[in-house]
Amino acid sequence: MWSCVNRPTISRVPFHLNMSGMARPFDPVAGSLDRMGPRSRGWDGVTKRLAVYVGGLCAVVLLGCSEATDPAQRVHTLTVTPPTVVLNALGASVTLRAVAKNAEGQEVYGDSPGWASSDTSIATVNSAGSVVAVRNGSVTVSATLGTLDASASVTVEQAVAVIEVTPSGANRVPGETATFSAAAFDANGHPMPDSSEIRWSTSDPGIATADGTGAVLAHSDGLVDIEANLDTVVGVATLRVAPPFASLGGREAHVCGVTLDGRAYCWGSQGPQIGDGSFSIQHLIPSLVAGQHLWEAVSAGSHTCGVTRSGQTLCWGGNAHGELGVDSTTEQCFSIACSTIPIAIAGGLSLSQVSVAEGHTCGITSGGVAYCWGVNISGALGDGTSTNRSKPELVTGGLAFAAVSSGDTFTCGITTTGQAYCWGSNANWQLGDGTTVNNRLVPVPVVGGLTFQSLNAGTTHVCGVTVEGHGYCWGRNVERQLGSPGGPDFSATPLPVTGGRSLSQISAATFHSCAITTDGEAYCWGANWNGELGDSTTTSSAVPVRVAGGFRWASIHAGRMATCGASDIGVARCWGINPDGEVGDGTKGSRNYPLRVWGTPSP
Repeated sequence: MWSCVNRPTISRVPFHLNMSGMARPFDPVAGSLDRMGPRSRGWDGVTKRLAVYVGGLCAVVLLGCSEATDPAQRVHTLTVTPPTVVLNALGASVTLRAVAKNAEGQEVYGDSPGWASSDTSIATVNSAGSVVAVRNGSVTVSATLGTLDASASVTVEQAVAVIEVTPSGANRVPGETATFSAAAFDANGHPMPDSSEIRWSTSDPGIATADGTGAVLAHSDGLVDIEANLDTVVGVATLRVAPPFASLGGREAHVCGVTLDGRAYCWGSQGPQIGDGSFSIQHLIPSLVAGQHLWEAVSAGSHTCGVTRSGQTLCWGGNAHGELGVDSTTEQCFSIACSTIPIAIAGGLSLSQVSVAEGHTCGITSGGVAYCWGVNISGALGDGTSTNRSKPELVTGGLAFAAVSSGDTFTCGITTTGQAYCWGSNANWQLGDGTTVNNRLVPVPVVGGLTFQSLNAGTTHVCGVTVEGHGYCWGRNVERQLGSPGGPDFSATPLPVTGGRSLSQISAATFHSCAITTDGEAYCWGANWNGELGDSTTTSSAVPVRVAGGFRWASIHAGRMATCGASDIGVARCWGINPDGEVGDGTKGSRNYPLRVWGTPSP
């Protein structure tokens, strides 16, 4: 039991009441007895008073005695500030302050109050008065000090800070629909509870229009912003409405295509062969060919040539060997023989079709007369010589051709009656004449008695489609690019493509081949080192495998190690090797499945 009996005492000790009403001994000279050394307190059972033993002295004081209380330290009122708070994001916080005042309105400092939230699932509060938003709703946060309490109203009401639109970019042709979705988030990245009020619009309704669900209909080619609006906050995605392509082609590291309305675009490796006036710029997405020409067809190889709708034949790119056909190799761009824009071939010839390869070009007139120019070391020009030509030279033999196709060092064509002829290098037996005799300087017939509706010459092999729709290939078969798994490594005669499918078009590359069936399915076979077969693998195949995606194709062209095609509504897609941007999706990474051209990731 505590007692001051028989102990040294302090005759009179004033006490201050702290904010919680507890007595604290205080000496006017020495200050708080709390600072005067070790102390202890307890209830004096003898005197029925508070006994305080400090520094060897003892004081007995009647609790609550007004004579021992400092009125300036007694708490009269308690308030919480700010009294009203709105938190606009989950996880957002605010620190409330409890203000204690005496009867004169002066702030009293001392013990800390206790804090509590009326609903901790909406907002929590810690011992320092820090309030954190948990979910939307309203709570009362209270502070308690002794017998006094006060409160503040806290409302958690998320406000939109960011709207994310998915996908961030898309690519469509006129008439196609792209579907976008949007999600709204508060300032701390927490999703808003309801994004159904988002309003959709586009920056140019002439290019595309949006409905209330995020479905965007493409109208005409161009670039347009897709906007999702909510509470004055806007999220933006991009839609490129690409011109639909009628045809695509590219043998080397660049690709060109002609749109349905006659514009020509090229993309891929840097150099003058792109035709937009540039020389050293790598084009990862299509670039419009200069000149405002309307094109019927364009063919791309080491250089590029095309036929306009008005009957002109124009070429551009490197011209070191006369492959542009302008009767000169003195055209200069950056100290080399080339042209960065389309220029007319010599002789004023009006060609209906043109085909470009590695260093030479061939074409035919509307009357079926064939001409070639450029590199002729192996006799690829078919003029009976091995002399390079810088202007179009007549192909020997007097044959009437329906189409010609240039291989790397050779050329093939189909006559108007469907017979196939080839000339030039036969190093890989690609002339199909049943022999291994090299360098045929004039056209020789392909053996087998087949009647072809189309054919395509690759680097070292040739493929064609007969009038019955059957596929045949000949030449190099080391990588099984002939589509005949049991065949020899080289074949001097046409071999049937395995599978028995009815084909409408076929294309020969370097180590692979591709074809389209009459019902619009695409198949490829041969080497697949860089995904050029487009079946979502890099596994080579001796038999045709279907190109992934389930698209319906109208045309296809197999390049050296990349492939491009146009769908039945003109959507251009490419796949395969891509170090120079030949896939046209805005990147330089190889792709093993078809991706839309124009720099968007959508399939």
